[in-house]
Amino acid sequence: MIFYRYTTNVALNDNGDQARLIDPGGKVVSMLSYEKARRAESYSLVDNTWQWTIASTPGHENLLIRNIGAFGALDSTVVSTIQAGKQMGDGAIITIAGEVSAPPRSLSARYFYVQDDSAAIQVYCHSCILPELIPGTVIQATGKLSGDTSERRLIIAGTENIYVLNYTEAPKPKKVDIVAIGEITESQYVIIRGKVTNTSGDTFYVSDGTSQARILVRNRSVVNKPTLRKGYEVEVAGIVSQYRGEFRILPFSRGHVKIIHRTGQKQQNRLPNSGSSGLISLALTTLIWNILQLAKRQLTKLPKRC
Repeated sequence: MIFYRYTTNVALNDNGDQARLIDPGGKVVSMLSYEKARRAESYSLVDNTWQWTIASTPGHENLLIRNIGAFGALDSTVVSTIQAGKQMGDGAIITIAGEVSAPPRSLSARYFYVQDDSAAIQVYCHSCILPELIPGTVIQATGKLSGDTSERRLIIAGTENIYVLNYTEAPKPKKVDIVAIGEITESQYVIIRGKVTNTSGDTFYVSDGTSQARILVRNRSVVNKPTLRKGYEVEVAGIVSQYRGEFRILPFSRGHVKIIHRTGQKQQNRLPNSGSSGLISLALTTLIWNILQLAKRQLTKLPKRC
């Protein structure tokens, strides 16, 4: 069974806590205690022993991975930047380093995104269960370059090809004009602002006057897509992804799609201006109307001439 924090609001203290399993009769069936939690690690039951592991595997068998590393027998080229690595040919075995921007399972269970100051890249694993790598985790990864879906990606054989180096603050999205969405920003974590031009299902389009961007919400369980209408001004953050030559932005966290202004909505009826000038105008209008009504009644009382 899986109990997610955002649905149960249950959380354990990082500085140590105790968890108990109690049956309907109030009897404690099982209990465990732990001291200070390790950042980005999971306390898992492996071989009947509670141990810390980097691999967080909700819904799957627990895995004991103390240190994601030991690149195996791969003979790789260590590149200075992600951009330098992406410029190498398909099939090249390289080692890159960077910080996690979009973590595993935020967009897919099979891949996540890593960036440095030069560029960003998708790290993909077809058959492994990716560990819980929070945004800001600095990793080193070794794998094979591929561009079979147009977007450049680093394909790793397993979690043994990932090494955790450090932890930093979660990266912030880079503010860009929509016209910049393309090869130069591929795989990067960006933020744009503009008006909705069209919306349908999980897809909508935003224009800022420089160009138009397609926004695709792939994970509704994570991303809250509000009801949008044409003309709404919005702010959207996400990963720039390319598929078969088409670029789109993929939001991957709550709050990545924000409505700034609901343009085009009908305004509520408002009372006339209640200031002094408005009251004087209203009084004069009423006075003139009363005078006219009085004059009309006086005219009807005059005798008719033969």
